[in-house]
Amino acid sequence: MPREINQFLSRTGITKRTLAKDMHVVAQTITDWTKEDGSAKNVTAENAVRLNEVANDSSLAQTIGYYYLGLPKSMDGDYSLDLSKLDDLRDLEEDERDEKQSDRDLRRFLCKGTELDETIYEKLLDLAREQAEACIVNNQYLFALCEQLGMSVMELTEMFMDRWISDGYFGGDNV
Repeated sequence: MPREINQFLSRTGITKRTLAKDMHVVAQTITDWTKEDGSAKNVTAENAVRLNEVANDSSLAQTIGYYYLGLPKSMDGDYSLDLSKLDDLRDLEEDERDEKQSDRDLRRFLCKGTELDETIYEKLLDLAREQAEACIVNNQYLFALCEQLGMSVMELTEMFMDRWISDGYFGGDNV
C-alpha cells in the first residue's frame, strides 16, 4: 500500500507528520508505511481503519478495502477518470453485461436454478466478470461525483444512510 498512501499524501498535500499526529502514531510509522523500495512495513488492520477515518478519502478507502477485504479498488489504469468519460464507460460496461445476461440458456438457468453444468458455469462466470467491471466503473463514477461535491463517499453514505434504511435498502441497524 505504500504507493497508494504516497499518492494520497501527494494528492491532498497532507504531510506525513500531520497524518501521524492525526492518527496518534509517531512520524516514523508513516515513513515506514510509505517506503516504495520494497522495505515498507505493513499497515495493520487496526491502523488501516484509523488511516481511513483520518484520511476520509474515497480512493484510499477503496485501496484499504482491496488489501484487507478483497474488494475492488479504485481505478488507476489506462481509463480517464473524467466524469463524462466515466459516464460513457459506465454505459459501455453495462451494455456488455446486459449482452451476456441476454443469453437464453443462462437466463433459463437463472430462472430454474437447475444444476450448474460446465457450459452454464462459464457463461455465469463471464456474466459475473462483466457485472464486476460495471460495478468498478460505477464506483469510480461515484467517487468522481463526490469529488466534484468536495466530499468523500463515506460522507455521502453517512448523509443518506437513514434515508436508505427507510427506503428499505438496508436494515435498521445504522452502524
